[in-house]
Amino acid sequence: MLEKKEKVLLKKVAAEVERAKEFTRAKNKRAAIQCLKRKRLYEQQVEQLGNYQLRIHDQMIMLEGAKATTETVEALRFGASTMKAMQKSTNINDVDKTMDEINE
Repeated sequence: MLEKKEKVLLKKVAAEVERAKEFTRAKNKRAAIQCLKRKRLYEQQVEQLGNYQLRIHDQMIMLEGAKATTETVEALRFGASTMKAMQKSTNINDVDKTMDEINE
């Protein structure tokens, strides 16, 4: 939506420049200056839209980072709980017995 609005404003900027040129050719300096002032206002709006787009992209990057962090923490929790379950099911005496059998 912001990109579409930016394109519309850029078209208005170009139109104001053309109108200013026409007024200059017609020796209407006052109208040409008004066109250039409107052009400047449109350019300021375009710049403001660019800033909004940057903020939105920053937010998107931050959200993606937060999502990745959340998924990582969940995976670490799952790994830790699985490790605990494996340790509970494994008895140290069984490990020693198995190692003795392997060595034999």
